[in-house]
Amino acid sequence: MPRPKKQSAKRLTPAQAGFRVAVCIDTRDGPGRDRLAGVYKFATQRKWQLSLIRQDDELHLRLLRGTHFDGAITFDRSEALHRMLRDQGTICIEAAATHLPLAQGAVFVDDSQIGRMAYRHLAEAGFERFAYCGVHGSYVSGLRADYFVHHARPSHTETLVFQDHYGDGQAALGPLLAWIKKLPKPVGILAFDDKMAMRVMAACHQAKLAIPAEVGVLGLGNDELLCELTDPPLSSLAVPTHEVGRRAAQMLAEFLTGQPPNPPRVALPPLDIVVRASTDRIRGSDELVGRAIAFLRAHAHTPIGTAQVADNLAVARRTLERRFQDETGKTLHNFLTEFRVRRAKHTLRQFDTPLEEIARASGYSAVSAFIRMFEQSTGIHPRDYRLAHTKR
Repeated sequence: MPRPKKQSAKRLTPAQAGFRVAVCIDTRDGPGRDRLAGVYKFATQRKWQLSLIRQDDELHLRLLRGTHFDGAITFDRSEALHRMLRDQGTICIEAAATHLPLAQGAVFVDDSQIGRMAYRHLAEAGFERFAYCGVHGSYVSGLRADYFVHHARPSHTETLVFQDHYGDGQAALGPLLAWIKKLPKPVGILAFDDKMAMRVMAACHQAKLAIPAEVGVLGLGNDELLCELTDPPLSSLAVPTHEVGRRAAQMLAEFLTGQPPNPPRVALPPLDIVVRASTDRIRGSDELVGRAIAFLRAHAHTPIGTAQVADNLAVARRTLERRFQDETGKTLHNFLTEFRVRRAKHTLRQFDTPLEEIARASGYSAVSAFIRMFEQSTGIHPRDYRLAHTKR
């Protein structure tokens, strides 16, 4: 009996196989990997042929020279790589605010909104002096510093800026340590990203400066694992890096199919400020208020109110409300709501816990009441918040 002939695999034409796209992204940290994930999901649905290019030194540029790519998506790459791709006729989309003149399109996080949100958070935490710690030679770091200074200007205090030659680790802390020691205290510091924030905190520990009583530290990127493992846990601005990657890929697709996007520059706002202990500062030292805060935090999962707190502390309700407002700048109700929202946000980001369980853990017997409270506090439904912060 004759053996059946093997079916030869059909070769796809270039059009069927999809465009050939270089993904020039450093994947050694979270922001790069998140952007790559956004690009990858979009690209695989369209059968793009992806080439991951993680290095852009002179040797790798020589090896790449002459290689044809229909398009490229870049993040945290050298100007030399951008120029080589452009000279070869490659359509380039930048997934950051760097090298904008060299790219046909760009999607990035809005640094003006970063500056505004960071200033507002640190001011609401009770800081009246502000500083920024960035990375020397980084265009985006300089831009971020300028916007933070601009938004902090109404405070009528000088915002001090330091651009460090190291962006990570604890090597050569001397200049950073000297700068932090000279800062007027207490001070709220915005760092360029979470890695720089951890470096700032290491310098504070060396200088024996209390965080956040003397120095509040706010990072950017909200790498959950890193932020939770710092001492104390690091507050951070969450940014839509996955969406930046997806939108960059979508923009490239529009260019490649002859439908250039309008506008070719898209700035996405930050998602949220995830508050942890590094900026969770109580301004005063009223013992009664401290006991009230401890009681609120311990019983936030129950349907408590101001009357229950006052009864537990054996103090008149009006006296407690007045002293709490003077000490924290907030009512007991607002403080409790903020604490419950913060815990609910953490659960929504990290776990698949049903909303009914989150509602009960927030002191609400009805999920509709919890959703109403969450929407009033954040402007977004809990499910939408979970979706926006999920690593898809």
